[in-house]
Amino acid sequence: MRLPCGSVRRVQELEGRVPAVRRKPDHQRTRQAFRTQLDSLFPDGGAAFRRRFSFSSPARFLDTMRVLHTSDWHLGKDIGSLDRTETFGKFLRWLLETIRTEHVDTLIVSGDVFDTTTPSHRAQSLYYSFLAQLSESGCRNAVITAGNHDSPSLINAPSDLLSHMGIHAVGTVGENELIAVRDADEALQAVVLAVPYLRERDVFRAGDYRSEEVRNKALALAIAGHYERLVEQALTLMKNERVPIIATGHLFVSGGVLDDSVRKLYIGYLGNIPADIFPRQIDYLALGHLHRPQLVGGDPARAYSGSPLPLDFSEAETEKSVRIVDFEPGKPPAVRPVPVPAFERLETVSGTGAQILARIAELAAAGEPVIVRVIHRGESPEPGLAEQVRSIVEGSPVLIAETRDESLVRAYLEGKDVHSLSVGELTPEQVLSRRLDSEGIQGDERAELEKRFEIALQALQNKDPLQ
Repeated sequence: MRLPCGSVRRVQELEGRVPAVRRKPDHQRTRQAFRTQLDSLFPDGGAAFRRRFSFSSPARFLDTMRVLHTSDWHLGKDIGSLDRTETFGKFLRWLLETIRTEHVDTLIVSGDVFDTTTPSHRAQSLYYSFLAQLSESGCRNAVITAGNHDSPSLINAPSDLLSHMGIHAVGTVGENELIAVRDADEALQAVVLAVPYLRERDVFRAGDYRSEEVRNKALALAIAGHYERLVEQALTLMKNERVPIIATGHLFVSGGVLDDSVRKLYIGYLGNIPADIFPRQIDYLALGHLHRPQLVGGDPARAYSGSPLPLDFSEAETEKSVRIVDFEPGKPPAVRPVPVPAFERLETVSGTGAQILARIAELAAAGEPVIVRVIHRGESPEPGLAEQVRSIVEGSPVLIAETRDESLVRAYLEGKDVHSLSVGELTPEQVLSRRLDSEGIQGDERAELEKRFEIALQALQNKDPLQ
């Protein structure tokens, strides 16, 4: 039998008749042979197997990547007078278990880790405990960006320490926004454009524009330019490789659906961004800020994960989820939502005093845990209603988060003195409205003052107390 030339040479080497030649391993052929075997053994072509196991150099078989996208945790957010530390802890434990069972490679949190720029010790303890356990979950990388509720300085503070654990925390624009995600063999898997919440001053220098419309367009171009510059840097980092580009954003893209818990008035154009400003080279846009999970323009690769827990009673009926994103060479990202369990039940009980007391009695008799908001909508106040409600639920698992009497609010807004109404039952806008009415301010002057008031509220919310 006549052997191929290469085979003859190899036989001679083994027999010691000619010196052995050190050959460079053919990794491409090895990878292809291994994938062929996986294709014959597994119905999904071995994709799940390759996600679960990585192999040391020189041959690298891990050419897929799984990302979990979440946002808007709002750690420390109470409902009414009730502390929710235990509920947030349940969610974070569930998230860790999901990361393990789904074999997630990279976690992305797109802003609003905390509910306030000065989070409590308990909220911070939940966060850092989660990060410590994340390093033991099998997840090799995490990217966490600041939202409008976060203190950029607080998110940035431990970034050097966290980076040694594969956790990249980005609180400020321009600081380490370009993140190279690498696998266990230090091979480049993806590039993340870790863009935190963009304050207007971060990307735009206000000028003397002829109209609000012209100014808004200029601001949109500035935001688009910020993402385009990061994409150019990502392509330079890749050199001749082509790996997924993932971008984060914490903003309101045009067409998004709002919940009552998200303020409906946004300052400048940062609150209403055209969906087409994001560069097409971005393979997946991981958005935060809106609490309802949703796609941008129906595109599964441009998505809000939504908040994982209801942040007030307006979100009680919204199904919460996180998003799993699978990247495979030559294919668009495969995206699927993973529902988050309901760790607590919320219910609003409203109506007349008699209707409220009847429903509260039913809930107490059922003996199931539930958090309740009580809203009295009768024509006139019912003194002692809150005390009656508390008496009924005493000793039961029913918790009363808040009790509000709409008739008292109406009386206040009509200019009447209501001594039994607490300031916590009013919104800032209602307090302003009462004051403007008392001063007789109407028309254009009133509209201008209301606009300036909203700007002041937004600025107060976005102020970083650590700067």
